[in-house]
Amino acid sequence: MKISGTFSVLCAVVLLFVGCTGNSDRPELGLVTGVVTVGGEPVESLLVTFVPDEGRPSSGVTDALGQYELEYIGASMGAKLGHHQVRITTLDIGEPNRPTRELVPSKFNVQTELTAEVEADDNRFDFAL
Repeated sequence: MKISGTFSVLCAVVLLFVGCTGNSDRPELGLVTGVVTVGGEPVESLLVTFVPDEGRPSSGVTDALGQYELEYIGASMGAKLGHHQVRITTLDIGEPNRPTRELVPSKFNVQTELTAEVEADDNRFDFAL
């Protein structure tokens, strides 16, 4: 009986610690959605990444309609508030040892010219490439 009582107290302490500190290091986030088109057509399986000046990036993948929604980490949706460089690349979901053809010009990914300013509310950023 003493073991189960000690175990219960230990579990309560761990849950309290995790509950109190679990989101303390997470910055304020703004929800980010949008649509990506290439040549006027929506493109599926593009990786959209918002890279803040400091901190963790957020990313999302376009669906068949070119729509994306950014995820910060785990179930936390959105991106850190402030200025971001935006990189859009073709998601490599092909076969191993078979390179994926990049559909997006380098000026939108490796040498990106895209930027965005994420605010506290809902943010919509459409990119016509």
